[in-house]
Amino acid sequence: MANKANLANSVLFAPLSDSGTTLEVYTGDGSLFPAAPFYLTISPKNKWSRKINSEIVLVTAKSTDSFTITRAQKGTTAKAFDYGDLVAIGIYKEDLDDIQTAAVAAALQAMMPVGFVVTLGVSTNPATLYGFGTWTAVTGKVIVGKASSGTFNTLNATGGAETHTLLISEMPAHTHDQYNWLFNGVPGGGNHYGMTYTSNGSRNLMNTTGASEGGEVGDNFNAPKGGGGAHNNLQPYIVKYVWERTA
Repeated sequence: MANKANLANSVLFAPLSDSGTTLEVYTGDGSLFPAAPFYLTISPKNKWSRKINSEIVLVTAKSTDSFTITRAQKGTTAKAFDYGDLVAIGIYKEDLDDIQTAAVAAALQAMMPVGFVVTLGVSTNPATLYGFGTWTAVTGKVIVGKASSGTFNTLNATGGAETHTLLISEMPAHTHDQYNWLFNGVPGGGNHYGMTYTSNGSRNLMNTTGASEGGEVGDNFNAPKGGGGAHNNLQPYIVKYVWERTA
């Protein structure tokens, strides 16, 4: 609770006992002071204001030049004061603490506006850590900078997958070994049948004894390769807690 009135001071217009709860300032000076509540320091006239001879009071109500007060504030003790003793508003340690706290909070909020993203090594919600804002967890995604065109040109767009199974159109161009069943005569006729392969442009028909024979090409087939499973689609990563300020 900061006191907001520059150079607000006066003198007691009546003595104040150590148990009194009403303070009277000089006629017309009440308007110099802010609206209650605020703190005042009362000090003896013609002396340095020190803790041993002064008192801080809390003004809880103000009526023209008459103040209702709560005694012995901020570590001081209640004392008796005389007519003409000094009454002055001040800046106290707690005021400075409040100002510092408010300034830090304002600076943090300015540095972390709505849309700000923070990465943390602890699971604590930033609203608890920083004391402001509504924060939403970002889970299971990495962040990429927005582009002016292309895949990443829409703010907050999502996409991608942890694993992916290649489509035929995505496979590299390649060839397969091809095998041909050949028959000497009609399929199944005699014992001269076997398998040919293409090597350096030559074609050979092997019979069951391993001898090369002429023949006719029959059914073709390709030897299958691969299991058709999905592959890992992840970049190297480290897992942290990611939060976005949404309000």
